[in-house]
Amino acid sequence: MAQYDVAIIGAGPGGYVASIRAGQLGLKTSASRRIRGWEAPVRCAAHPDQGGLHTAELYENAKESADQGVKVAGVELEMANVVKHKGVGRHEELQGVEFLFRKNKVDRVHGHARLAGPGRISVRAAPAIR
Repeated sequence: MAQYDVAIIGAGPGGYVASIRAGQLGLKTSASRRIRGWEAPVRCAAHPDQGGLHTAELYENAKESADQGVKVAGVELEMANVVKHKGVGRHEELQGVEFLFRKNKVDRVHGHARLAGPGRISVRAAPAIR
């Protein structure tokens, strides 16, 4: 049974930042997440997709450029490339979170964590994602 100063349950946008900060303060820290792969901390509604926002802005600018004298014919979105570009950004962001966890000595725990009594948590293994 591991002992921690801080155990973060839910490593979403707030949880992973809190975990990293606790590690920076020298606290022995764990962060648990029910989802394997840790994609969710860097991709959820609370953490906007900057690449997707930029793509939308490029598309909108191209469509409206005629108002300023620049005609662009046949402006289209190719969703396969949009999704591919988004995957590249996700991988880079995920590597950044992984690096910060290692740098600040945050232990990642995969599984469903719950409070198990005063000062205790239990973690049940998460099912594999298909």
